[in-house]
Amino acid sequence: MKRIGMVGVNTFNPNLCDGVSASMFELLRFLKQQGSHVFILNYLTAEPYKTHVLHCLAETPGSEILSRGSHHCKAVLHGVEIHQEQLSRPEREALIGQPDVLKKIIRGIQDAHADYVFTIDRNQTALLAVSVTGTPGAHFFRSPAYIPEYIRQPMFIKILENTMVFAVSDFTRNYLSELLGIQAVTWCPIFDFDRHLAAHRPEKTKTVGYYSAGKHKGDEVMAHVIREMRHVPFVVMGRNYGPGASPPPNVEYLGDVPDNRIFYERTGLLTLPSMVEEGFPRVILEAAVNGIPAIANNVGGTSEAMDSAGILTDAKKDDPPEKVAEKYISAIRSVLSDDGAYAAWCQKALQRAKDYEHEQYRMSLSVYDRHIQPYL
Repeated sequence: MKRIGMVGVNTFNPNLCDGVSASMFELLRFLKQQGSHVFILNYLTAEPYKTHVLHCLAETPGSEILSRGSHHCKAVLHGVEIHQEQLSRPEREALIGQPDVLKKIIRGIQDAHADYVFTIDRNQTALLAVSVTGTPGAHFFRSPAYIPEYIRQPMFIKILENTMVFAVSDFTRNYLSELLGIQAVTWCPIFDFDRHLAAHRPEKTKTVGYYSAGKHKGDEVMAHVIREMRHVPFVVMGRNYGPGASPPPNVEYLGDVPDNRIFYERTGLLTLPSMVEEGFPRVILEAAVNGIPAIANNVGGTSEAMDSAGILTDAKKDDPPEKVAEKYISAIRSVLSDDGAYAAWCQKALQRAKDYEHEQYRMSLSVYDRHIQPYL
């Protein structure tokens, strides 16, 4: 049985609460279905939150602990073997090839007896480690925001030129070609839709949901929207958006949650006011499987995820937050003010999820057969 893994620094959260963690986890589960043993080697840096991520593996529902110490945790989660280890260095040092970190990752790859390894986004240390070991593998670009970091790194561009490169969307693939001259193959995310399917509570159906991942994802925009729409209920997930000293009475703050269904069962309309180029925002499809339509900025690969599942605004990246908020207020009102229109959007979202679910296995199997299986 071939051993395929993902290796990186700060690339995985067992709660699967971010797109990279969830997408790579589902990808590995797909590869397990093809007959491989799959694993994750995740090296966590010294920041306090990373220590929390280290220990939450043991607390994740469904995890089977294999070993655990103050600086490491090894477990099996839904068939994926996960090894997390804490580094002594902060992220800014660990990602740029410090010799001690590089040696540790090389040793980890060798000890795992890896036959094929995925690296991700800005994880240049992991990319170099895989290159040094000579292990076959691929680099996956899921966030376009990290692509410009390679412009002044000719050594890593050279490594990428001799590595299989996947992009999460056509937008990301084209951006790679334009900026770095790197030719990639599009591999859209794989979803276990059952894992995101939640039961709605009827009285909460039209609550507006927002998943906060930081200021660049639209925190300021949503602050304006919430303030102007005081009679509309909102629910916010994510540790980056707190209630502050005087929390608005129309907002429920969930913080980080171990299961995103907690968020989706409270949400009737999803908002994604991201101010940066997105790769393929999977939350759109996670919501769609629950019949939740979305409103999003038309940035990066967002339209590829959205299709017919909601409304794309024409907000520009340099628009002030209050101007973007006006577009969201208008769109929210247009969706929620008419019961018939809202029901139609919910049906479109469900259909989008069904269409994607039908297509994703065929698409992924084609990529696997052409670009991975020959190297195993």
